Amino acid sequence: MISNLRFMAIFAMLFVHAFEGNRFIDVQSGLPYLVGGALNSPLVLLVHDGFGRISAPLLGLLSGYFFAANLTSSSYQGLLVKRLRTLYLPVVVWCSVFAVIQIVAAYGVGDSELIERTWSKISLNSIFGYSSWPLNHPLHYLVDLLKCILFVPIALFVFNRFGRHGYSILIIFVFLLLIAMDSNSRTPGFNQDSVLPRADLVLFFFVGLAAQRIWSGNITTTLDRFSMRRVWAITLSLVIFVLGAGHWRWIGAIDGELMPWISSFVLIATRIAGCLLLLSALQWIKAISGRGLSVDDKATFRLFTTHVITFFVLKNALEFALRRELSETDTIWALFVFPLVAVCVAYVLYVIEMYIRQARTGPTRES
Repeated sequence: MISNLRFMAIFAMLFVHAFEGNRFIDVQSGLPYLVGGALNSPLVLLVHDGFGRISAPLLGLLSGYFFAANLTSSSYQGLLVKRLRTLYLPVVVWCSVFAVIQIVAAYGVGDSELIERTWSKISLNSIFGYSSWPLNHPLHYLVDLLKCILFVPIALFVFNRFGRHGYSILIIFVFLLLIAMDSNSRTPGFNQDSVLPRADLVLFFFVGLAAQRIWSGNITTTLDRFSMRRVWAITLSLVIFVLGAGHWRWIGAIDGELMPWISSFVLIATRIAGCLLLLSALQWIKAISGRGLSVDDKATFRLFTTHVITFFVLKNALEFALRRELSETDTIWALFVFPLVAVCVAYVLYVIEMYIRQARTGPTRES
């Protein structure tokens, strides 16, 4: 069941990173703020700014919970070394692959300005992502996750010494501080050009860490605690989700010092409401998993590391075939077909990797 939840979270993420749909949303500070766009702009807004945003709370919660659970049987130092290998190495590998693909594409086109722009984006920082988001942007989550892990000992000390209330005060303070230190950006708290981690990922990771310490039960039982069963709660979450998805970007476009802050909090509320709605369908997800329909975590991780590369190749291939840039009439292609192709590409890569691994280890002998 957890594997399917992870897949749903990553699949939702694709609709945010299918960036060609994003540029067809024309936002202004007045109402109505969807102007000059395609007729399906409200649909794009709901999918891109709503459904696509639910992944962060769920992935952060699961990451924090499982790291705390692993501490019961492994040392912190051992887990840290393991996470450096399993989280950071993929960042370097897939950012390097993306860099090579972009360079080859630029030289294939033969445009000197494009070649110069491509080389200007590639640096050690774009590959390793130590002081800004890496070239393969979604992989900043893995880097930020490592940054969270570095501060786990301090968080656990506060939890053990001052209890859940002191811990909560600390996490909320750090969350607000991370937003404040990025207050001049379009979306405060993302820290895209900073060594600091994303504020919302820090919040959700340490909520997951605390959830394991407080309830210390099976992850399914813990997630059930976040599942809503009352109609009024589901309705309220749905209203917050829809209104938030349709307005957090508009609020950020309004002039005023506090507007970016309000926009960030509305986005956080949208993420949480969407995540709670997904967890409210936990019984259905369990039923699907109980029938043997489960996505391998390795396949999901491959989707996570490669989908932006797939989008880049698809976009450039389509523009080359059409001999024009994608426009607002191509929104459905960009926002819906691209993610499905990315899933297929990731699955093919997963099958190839499994075949190579099996060929190296040899067939398993039955006793």
